[in-house]
Amino acid sequence: ANDNFATLTPESANQGVLLGRTIASNGPFITAEPKGPGAVHIRVAGPSWMPITTLMVYADGKLDQTIELDPYDGNPIRHDADVTLNNADARWSVAVAKAPGSVPPILRHQVKGVSPAVWLKK
Repeated sequence: ANDNFATLTPESANQGVLLGRTIASNGPFITAEPKGPGAVHIRVAGPSWMPITTLMVYADGKLDQTIELDPYDGNPIRHDADVTLNNADARWSVAVAKAPGSVPPILRHQVKGVSPAVWLKK
């Protein structure tokens, strides 16, 4: 219900995940929202030094499509568009933005960000 870590409980963390109020990232920041059956709006942002190259869109847990992102051009927004899923009957979708490797010395692991699950059908 809030961003105060002092009040975080396992129950409230689980509820946040179920409500789509969480992201996992070591750099790319991804937001996703439903745009009707079979479509989701995905926005990917990241700092200039982070080579975010690929956006993978999953539908019902299976890779639906891969979108190659343009190199950094001065705009931290790397992708901001509606994506029509190949699986138009998907109930939910997740987006993953990543780079081909790490960014030493800042990040020693692969650059990756994961959106919350977006529920397209109930």
